[in-house]
Amino acid sequence: MSKRIAFTFVWSATFLVVSAVLLFVAWRVYFWMTGAPAQRPSENTLMWFGASVVIIPLLHGGIGIALGIRGALPGTRKAINENI
Repeated sequence: MSKRIAFTFVWSATFLVVSAVLLFVAWRVYFWMTGAPAQRPSENTLMWFGASVVIIPLLHGGIGIALGIRGALPGTRKAINENI
């Protein structure tokens, strides 16, 4: 059981970190394409940047936990003879 819990936390952290890195790269590309170094982005753009950088990785971490609890990820499947 503790192995399943450990793998669930590892998967959750992996989902969170990978989504945060990919989102950061996507925003960097967006800012580069819109000329952000030369001019300051609008307040609305910065608000969406901040909200998405916080909320989306947390949602993906939650998805990792949910999939781990359900046993859908490698290392989190229930053993046939495991007593609950």
